[in-house]
Amino acid sequence: MIIGGGGFVGKRLAERCAERGYRSVLCLDVLFGESLSQTNVHQVVCDLADPSSASLLERTFHTAHTVFLLASYGMSGADQLNTDKIRAVNVDGTRRVVEACRTAGVPSLVYCSTYNAVFV
Repeated sequence: MIIGGGGFVGKRLAERCAERGYRSVLCLDVLFGESLSQTNVHQVVCDLADPSSASLLERTFHTAHTVFLLASYGMSGADQLNTDKIRAVNVDGTRRVVEACRTAGVPSLVYCSTYNAVFV
């Protein structure tokens, strides 16, 4: 499972997992550009800033062996000034992911941080 699967790194990770024969790769993100061509890659819209995303995370994590958390907000431009949204995604959203992993018994969480988690 790849949270932030619609971004540059997330899409590349999904492609590699699919190429290596993973049965199913689930990508969650707030927005997706184009769909990936691999049939074992699935895309689900999920907004970590929304508190109701916790229930979706918990439901989908029950089958996950590994969760990659690549999602972040506020990396450049005017978005860097939106501290409420930065906190909602980078801090509160991360907390929701960690809690959902614990609840679902996910064995591995790989977290790739953003420098904007520090400045909120």
